[in-house]
Amino acid sequence: MALIIICVLVVVIWLALNAQAQKRKRTAASPPPRVPLYDDELVFPTRHIRLELPLVRLDAKTSPSSDPPMPAPTAPDVAPDPRGELMNAHGIALTGGRYVVKGYGFSELAQAVNYARRLAAHGEAEPRGGASVSAVATPSLASLPVATASASRASILAPSPHATRMADHGVTYHDGRYVAGAYGFSTLDQAVAFASRKGEGRPDPSPPVETRTVAPMPARSQALAAAPARLSPGWIAAGDGLQIGPVRVPGGMIYAGHAGASAEWLNERSLVDPSLQVSLSGTDPLGSSLPYWPSYRDLTSNARRSYLDWLAAGRVDPVGVGYVFLFFYGLERRLFIDKAFKEAESIIAEVARLRVAYGDNYSFDGYARRFLEAAELVRSGVVERPILSPRMGNGEFEIPLPARRYLGARLAEQLPFDADDCLVWALCLPDTYLRTPGSRCFEELAVLWRLRFDRRHPEGLKVRAPKRRLTGQYRSASSAFELTLDLGDLPDIAAIAAPLSGLRDLLSECQTDLEAYSRLLGRKPEARGTLEAALCLPDDLIETDWGLSARALKAEFDAIIGDQTIVPMAVTRLCDLIGMDQVEGKVPVGIHRQFGVVVDRLQIAFEPDRRYGDAGLTSDSQVVLYRAAGGGPIDCEQPAYRSVRTMAEISAIAAISDGEVVSAELDQIEAVIRAATDLRPEERTRLSAYAMWLLQDRPRQLAAITKLSKLPVPLRTEAARAAVASVLSDGRVQPAEIRFLEKLYRALGLPQDEVYATLHRGPASRDEPVTVAEAAPAAKDGVAIPQEPVVPTTVQIDPARLARLRLETAEVSSLLAGIFAEEEAPVAPPAVAETTSARFEGLDVAHSELLGAVVDACGLDRATFDTRAKALKLLPDGAIETINDWAFDRFDEPVLEGDDDLTCPEPLRLQLLALDLAA
Repeated sequence: MALIIICVLVVVIWLALNAQAQKRKRTAASPPPRVPLYDDELVFPTRHIRLELPLVRLDAKTSPSSDPPMPAPTAPDVAPDPRGELMNAHGIALTGGRYVVKGYGFSELAQAVNYARRLAAHGEAEPRGGASVSAVATPSLASLPVATASASRASILAPSPHATRMADHGVTYHDGRYVAGAYGFSTLDQAVAFASRKGEGRPDPSPPVETRTVAPMPARSQALAAAPARLSPGWIAAGDGLQIGPVRVPGGMIYAGHAGASAEWLNERSLVDPSLQVSLSGTDPLGSSLPYWPSYRDLTSNARRSYLDWLAAGRVDPVGVGYVFLFFYGLERRLFIDKAFKEAESIIAEVARLRVAYGDNYSFDGYARRFLEAAELVRSGVVERPILSPRMGNGEFEIPLPARRYLGARLAEQLPFDADDCLVWALCLPDTYLRTPGSRCFEELAVLWRLRFDRRHPEGLKVRAPKRRLTGQYRSASSAFELTLDLGDLPDIAAIAAPLSGLRDLLSECQTDLEAYSRLLGRKPEARGTLEAALCLPDDLIETDWGLSARALKAEFDAIIGDQTIVPMAVTRLCDLIGMDQVEGKVPVGIHRQFGVVVDRLQIAFEPDRRYGDAGLTSDSQVVLYRAAGGGPIDCEQPAYRSVRTMAEISAIAAISDGEVVSAELDQIEAVIRAATDLRPEERTRLSAYAMWLLQDRPRQLAAITKLSKLPVPLRTEAARAAVASVLSDGRVQPAEIRFLEKLYRALGLPQDEVYATLHRGPASRDEPVTVAEAAPAAKDGVAIPQEPVVPTTVQIDPARLARLRLETAEVSSLLAGIFAEEEAPVAPPAVAETTSARFEGLDVAHSELLGAVVDACGLDRATFDTRAKALKLLPDGAIETINDWAFDRFDEPVLEGDDDLTCPEPLRLQLLALDLAA
């Protein structure tokens, strides 16, 4: 029993010692590290490099050609690898992660070295040229074996079926053996069967092909068919060609060569290794097999072929963005690791071209933009202001380096920021996102910003430099290195936050004022520079080149108005001036409102303005124009304004009742309006223009008088009483006022005798008697003859009495409003005549019907839409703008889109149908 225990212990001890020996052996000859597929598998840490960029001078106009000469590129120091020397000494190649000697693969370098030494001991010479397995899918004809009668080892020509089978299954021939997946076989059938089991290539359904004996190749042919010389890894300059397997790559700008056992090159993702297998055709152009961080060594043979085909075609074909990144990794290394500053121009141009071609991928666009920013800093020592663009910030987490460097240089020199400096600052902020008006109308936004910034900061914006200094970091897209840029001793603008609130508010304000202009360009991109577009611009831009047509139109209106206060103009003439189509019959409400929008931009107002009243227009009527800032906006719903407007209407009816308007009647109307001291000047001016228009349009007033005379007697009496109250409000009764009341009573169909009775009854309802003539004390010696009363030359108004008058005429105002509005109500087309309410709340009947037609039909062509709009008495373009303005208020986006065909986005269409059902 003891003997058995002793034997067991001896065996255990022997096994333990043998395991330790094997472990020491593997440690002494461990293979090179595997190239990882993903970032969390990285064997080597990220390299950290510091690159000094001295600050030369601040000059926004210096050209890149004036840059100081760049130092010659220096190759990074690489420590010699003993494994590589050992492999070269024994003719060992690394293929597919295995060490290959004479066609046999080994998992450890020590095994391959021992095998090579055994071959040498048996008299077979060891190769010294670092032979490697051929990466060319189609082997050279000189390397294909055939059976010979003398069993000679000389290379002879193989039949073509062998080449076809080898190419189909990814089998290569090396040192007398067929290699498949880094394993060597003595026969082609064994290699094909192994490749089929491993899934490399397609299964081989054909039976083995018998070989035939052919004559040996001449020595010269053998020399031509010899394997190409081993290519050391390095940079292939632009324009230099290179043969990679079956593909000729003419453009260069890549790293290529046999990586061997070099740890640096084995982990270089962009290195094109000719020893790696390449398929006869690329079947993965989209790069579906590529990981997030692709590496040429880890690509499949199909993906390598697709990548090489893309390189050979000039890097312009549409491919998966993984291939673009793989090429981009090499450009990063060349400029920042190799410091090839002399090639900076060509590398920057190539990356800029790639960004244009493949920038639709957000990830590549971001990496390419950051590369270009860092490359510009490397290329040039001159500090330049970044070019303004709507995508300066791009939602990054920090201000881009070029902007930080430029603004830091301005701070260092204690220079105030001008408008463009502050716009660069605002656009580069991480939280700045331009809205559609800002991005679509960026040129107009920049000009508007400069104008308003200069008004706020005529001497520029002074900013105090912070204590934090500027440092820059560049993280490579390949995750292989991180670059620290030494930008000089500059303050960091990112540490300042004090003036940013005002800059953000100004930027938002400018974008808001460009919304109408942006909506127009969204519908009609070709409208930029036209009168229609100019009238949508903010007031600040009217004086620029974009507002040239608007300024010309304003000059024409100014010449028409001249020195006059109020000028009449025919509706047809107004349409011609502002470029609108002529309207037959009654002017639709939409076009009537567009008149006001247009003249507002010209600092002109007009009456009747449908936005401030119910009076309409016809094609043969007139309007009255007058100058008013911004079109003279008012609040037409306030009681004071409505009361005075009613008195003006009553006075106009009375004045025109006999077909003649005298100056005294005009003075009476003007006096009533001027006496309204609680109205603003622009409100009194608008009422004067309205009264002038009432007197100009006699047919309309005569029709109103006819309608008024048909009203019930109590209503007519109430209107007459309001007019009498207006006459008595100043405490005096003039002959002209009596004539006015006589005309009014006659127009209302009331007895004229009641005029005098009403005037006599008037003092009874007053707080004090009406002064007829002032009494004078009697003389002692007789009765003094009273002096002839002096008729006042001006009209005097009692404000207290006028206030009571307004209360009395409030009810009459609604009566007259109905009379004037009824005559001008637009006649709806037959299709809308039966509609009692609008389908969509917030739109009138005509616009609702037009929008409903588009929604019901899921879209209309432009010709059909224009026909329906004209049938509804609407201008097509004006109707689109009105409907989209309503949609912006409700949905924050337009509801009608397209040029040739007008469509409604499906989500909005469903919401509109829901609104229609709810209504």
